[in-house]
Amino acid sequence: MLREIWQNNYKAYWAPRLRVELANLNLHYVTNRIRYLMQAAGIYSVMSHRFNKPMTTVDYHQRPNLIKDLPEANIWSMDVTYLKASNGQ
Repeated sequence: MLREIWQNNYKAYWAPRLRVELANLNLHYVTNRIRYLMQAAGIYSVMSHRFNKPMTTVDYHQRPNLIKDLPEANIWSMDVTYLKASNGQ
């Protein structure tokens, strides 16, 4: 039954997910037991671990907010990402 569930789900399920699928069929097993049975049957997930995006880190302290104390009439903001720099970028 493990092999059938595993094959019907693109061979991507691992023990925790197989445990949930078996529980839906009223077959309750511990995850470690399912891992053991999968290993004995040669079943493994073809899906690798999810990719974690790298976190943004900087080597300098947070820049001070220079416009925090200015009156709103003196503050302009704009997006300059569309402007071409002198070096062509």
